[in-house]
Amino acid sequence: MSTAGGRDDVAELVLSVYEIHDEVIGSTGGMPGLRDAQMLHAACARPFATFGGQPLYETPFEQAAALFHSLIKSHPFMDGTKRTALLSALWFLRKTGQQIPTALPRAEVVAFCLDVAEESLHPDRPVRSIPDIAAWLRRLVEVASPPRSAASNPDL
Repeated sequence: MSTAGGRDDVAELVLSVYEIHDEVIGSTGGMPGLRDAQMLHAACARPFATFGGQPLYETPFEQAAALFHSLIKSHPFMDGTKRTALLSALWFLRKTGQQIPTALPRAEVVAFCLDVAEESLHPDRPVRSIPDIAAWLRRLVEVASPPRSAASNPDL
């Protein structure tokens, strides 16, 4: 998959997200099934959206954030949508060459996913924009990829 977003990239992402959802439900429980196939397709197309021929989401982190946000807000699955959204965003980042953490701060992840899902229900909570979500994903990945020491940096 490239980050350019051709028809094949969207189709691959739709299939991968569906497979991730099946794994999530199989390993953590919940009601299997797709609630709305068009919403799933639209959510998977969003990371590759353009305007005037220019990508709306320029970095892989912004693209993963758009996928995460769209999956949570469109709720295409019967159950497990937030879990699927998080793992799909991390899968997307891994496909673009990022090192993904093997463990996540559970309480923080749950709270963040709920904030995104319920932001319109709670006016006291901050609205999570794509840049906010991208920054949060970047921080999760940076924890998994500590900076290299100067001694191991060939550019120095």
